[in-house]
Amino acid sequence: MINPISQKLLDKNGFTPCGMCFNASGPESGKEYSKDVHRLHAGFCVRILDKKTRHLLYLPDECANYVKDVFFAAGMSFSIQAASQPSTPATIPSYKFDAFTKALEIRIDRIGADLREKIKWLQSLEGSEQVQVVMVYLNMNDPACPLYYPYFCDIDFLFAGCLPGSAAGS
Repeated sequence: MINPISQKLLDKNGFTPCGMCFNASGPESGKEYSKDVHRLHAGFCVRILDKKTRHLLYLPDECANYVKDVFFAAGMSFSIQAASQPSTPATIPSYKFDAFTKALEIRIDRIGADLREKIKWLQSLEGSEQVQVVMVYLNMNDPACPLYYPYFCDIDFLFAGCLPGSAAGS
């Protein structure tokens, strides 16, 4: 975002813009835009190599058009599926904390009926008082995604993009 030459090179080489990473780097980066604001924002882009695999997507209404536009732009095959209740009681999350950016990334590969409790548990991890930014990657290949997406909106998360072709299969 702060380097237009990189943007042009990525665009020229077939990368598709797909999201934003707000508050990407911490004050230690040395790059400041004002006295009070230390964090930077960055854009995500992808270059899809496997354009043949058909992706089954379960999309919340709020972001469905955006995600479809990204998949079209990336030349990916996909179909939109109807949401359903979690097929498992247990949510499968993973997380990592970056001490430099003070960002906690939570990835939810499988949505279970206990998702709300798992998120509360992750928020109470040792060292969570150091967290300044939380990013949640919710698997849009999981049939329960549209049912649990509003929960994150209710606790003040905002949709910032998608990662087509990511490890969760989206």
